This record gives sequence, C-alpha cells and structure tokens, in this order.
Amino acid sequence: MKHDSARLRTGIATAIVLLLAWSAAARIGWVGTSFFPSPANFWSALQQSVTTGYADGRLWEHLLQSVKLILMGFVSATAIGVPLGLWMGWSRRAEALRLVGMTSPLAERGPLIGAIRLALDELEPRLLAGLEEAA
Repeated sequence: MKHDSARLRTGIATAIVLLLAWSAAARIGWVGTSFFPSPANFWSALQQSVTTGYADGRLWEHLLQSVKLILMGFVSATAIGVPLGLWMGWSRRAEALRLVGMTSPLAERGPLIGAIRLALDELEPRLLAGLEEAA
C-alpha cells in the first residue's frame, strides 16, 4: 500500500508539473496558441463543447457519431476480411490466383492513404471557403 501511495503522489506531481509547463509555454509564447492553446483556452473550449455545443451538436453527439462510424468500419472490414481470409487460407484456387501478393501492396500503403485522407479533411474547409469567396 505504501508503494501505491508513492506512485500516486508521483503521478499527481508529474501531471501538475506538465500542466504548469504547458501553461508557461503558452504564456511565454514558446508555442503558437493557434496550434497549441493554453490550458485556460482548452478548458473554456471544452466547456463550450459540452454545454452549448459546437458545429450544431454537443460533444456527446459528435462522440457517438464517431463511435458509430468506427463500428461500421469494423463490421464492414470483418464481414469482408474474415470470409476472404478463410477462403485464401483454405482454397488452392485462391493460392493459384496469388491474392496475397495482390493485397499486400495495399496494406503497405495504408498509412499513406490515411495521411492523404487526413490532409484532405484539413484542406477541404479552406478550399470550400476559397470557392465561396470566388463566387
């Protein structure tokens, strides 16, 4: 029990030191607050997201939508991947078609495809804003 209380105190002290360092870095200007907001700005934005909402929805609504999308992706991938994997493992025809060789380049490029998707998500609002200004 004595060891657990020492670990708890160390964890709390570490969290406090990191919070103070974060606050000092934002206040001094070591990091731009547009990219890394201060703890006070973070807290007020969190409160706004929970109470009044953000982008026509509260934080819980956005969280539930994200969980729904993750579960839909998981179910879809499982529904396709498990039967395909079983077929590839049991069938000589699948082995003859070398499906494993065809799918592995896609798996290798997965992180790249994800990074491109994130970049497009980030650029889309800016592109749309530019199109609206031009119109």
